[in-house]
Amino acid sequence: MRLLILAALIYLGYRALKSRIGSGHQNAETDLRNMDDEMIQDPFCGAYFPRKNAVRASVGKKDFLFCSEQCRDAYLSGREKH
Repeated sequence: MRLLILAALIYLGYRALKSRIGSGHQNAETDLRNMDDEMIQDPFCGAYFPRKNAVRASVGKKDFLFCSEQCRDAYLSGREKH
């Protein structure tokens, strides 16, 4: 009987520890997904803007984030001339 109670206590302790560790990890992931107000700099005009509003462009294997379609297009047309 004592062995059964000890096994139950160990199992409950394991579950409690696992839920604490797991919930902390999920909160960290949620925080990263909600970081949409991170400010980044446009490589063309130098303006800072929220990452969530970025206009994306890929040049070769590199990705760029721009504040607007106009800056993206100007940057890409400038690269084509070189």
